[in-house]
Amino acid sequence: MQVLCDLARGTCIRIQPDYYCIMQMILPEFRQSSRESIVSSFLAAVNASSGSNASQLLNPIFVKLQQLRDEIIQIPQDLNDIAGLEGLIARSKEYLAIWDFTCKKLSLSAELALPAWHDSLAGKELPGSSKTERLSVLYNLAVLTAHLAAALSKRSVESLKDAGVQFLVAAWIFEKLKDEAQVGTDLAEANVMMWSFIMRAQGQYCACERVQVLRKNKFKLQAKLAIQAARYYETACTYADALGAAVPKKNVNVLEYQKNMFMGKAFYWSAMEQNMKFQQTKKGIGSVISALVKAVEYIGSMESTVSSLDSELMEKYSDFFKRVKENKEFLSSKNEAVYHEALSPELPLIESLPFGNPISIEADLNKLFEGQELFEQLGSFELLNLLQEYKGFITELINRVSYSAKEVSEYQVHTLAKHNLPELLNSSQAKNKEIPEFIWDKIQKCKNMGGLPAISKAMEDLNTISRANEDVLKDLSEQLKREEDEDAALRTQYKAKWTRVASRVLNGNTKRQVKYYEEKYNQGKNSDNMLKSCIESSKTLYGFFTLDRNAIIEQASSDMSQSSSTAAKYFYCEMVVCESA
Repeated sequence: MQVLCDLARGTCIRIQPDYYCIMQMILPEFRQSSRESIVSSFLAAVNASSGSNASQLLNPIFVKLQQLRDEIIQIPQDLNDIAGLEGLIARSKEYLAIWDFTCKKLSLSAELALPAWHDSLAGKELPGSSKTERLSVLYNLAVLTAHLAAALSKRSVESLKDAGVQFLVAAWIFEKLKDEAQVGTDLAEANVMMWSFIMRAQGQYCACERVQVLRKNKFKLQAKLAIQAARYYETACTYADALGAAVPKKNVNVLEYQKNMFMGKAFYWSAMEQNMKFQQTKKGIGSVISALVKAVEYIGSMESTVSSLDSELMEKYSDFFKRVKENKEFLSSKNEAVYHEALSPELPLIESLPFGNPISIEADLNKLFEGQELFEQLGSFELLNLLQEYKGFITELINRVSYSAKEVSEYQVHTLAKHNLPELLNSSQAKNKEIPEFIWDKIQKCKNMGGLPAISKAMEDLNTISRANEDVLKDLSEQLKREEDEDAALRTQYKAKWTRVASRVLNGNTKRQVKYYEEKYNQGKNSDNMLKSCIESSKTLYGFFTLDRNAIIEQASSDMSQSSSTAAKYFYCEMVVCESA
């Protein structure tokens, strides 16, 4: 029986688009929410902060948000309906654009009472809030985009390109979610980054598939695309390991399966490229066979895993694996009989080629602001708020000035009467101008505590402790960065062999604690600066208290001889400020 060996003829195995790479799409689950009113929550919050006129003005915006929400929370019945998915994606973007702009302009002080959402990974209910609402819709937008890409990938050559673009859009949204505060297990950094790299890998698949369908025999290009897909899946596997039991076992198996299948395909296409050269020169068959041996090794390692996934997938896998082995065996026998070339112990590294970088949707959201008549209502609302704020400010300023003037007047009269200062000021002929005993007690207390030198020494000690704390925090941050840089360098150097979870993920909690202590340290440092400024401004007063009692009396008598209530009040205020400092 003749063995059909495509490699020997310099052609590739022809496989249908959904058969290439023996691929199985992995797609995330939707978050779910109930169909409840959000209009009443917005109206109540606006009424509380701006009054009924504002709520009536903004009601059309809230009604529009409600209409859009009722549509986008419905999970599509047919996930292959491209027009339906595109419609939901457009309405989800419109909802996010209006939501972000409205919440930013309203700046509501009270939290909105909104419908709950369900965590797609853990299944538990998440209490409704402004943050939960926005992140849940953004997450579902990523899921919708991924399903649209999967539906497109089963169509024409041109739609494969569109599918790859949509996978990169989904990758960007998932990666964007890692920068937001975590609201649910499915928004944990490890989970959204896992999905981001899965989306990139499936975008690579579309690029590989398109080259294959076009039958351009660009084997080197296909090998580059395949090796990059394998690396994306490898990174996704690392994040899946960090999530542990939260990731379904089947998804873990699929990730591992597709990582190894793409590695096998990369070496298979590399063999095809070298075989083209062999056909021309009749040299290098050993390198061709070596690449096929590597392909068989990777593809064969998944034989037990694929049996647990899907019967149809198993059938396609078995047929494909059989073809690859037949090619290897045929060329091996031909080499033994004719060429006698040694196999290469080490194969050259296959260069990778990303299909593209994640694609942002921020420009799409910004465009949705243009021509939105609804936002004119927000402009009127802002003007109304500014007028109310201005009136409130003027009223508060008048009340504050009136109260302060009255309070100062009453305080001055009370203080002078309490310490017999009116009599002291009026007896300008008195021979014995003594300082009241209560003031002398304050001066003596300040001197006994060490005065300005003691305070200066305490401030020096405080500055020393502050610098030590700053050095500790700085050193800890630098150590964490060095460790992350070393991990990144080793990951770049060893690639697939470096399987530990990224240090950036592992160090996340420690870095948050360092940031917390840095904030506390900065608050303390600001307080130290305020205290230092107060002491500097009071140095003259502290110098006055270094005099003996007679000198202080003489100085006080000199001030009092002005027969000015202003001088007496100023002298008394000096005593109070000094004691407080």
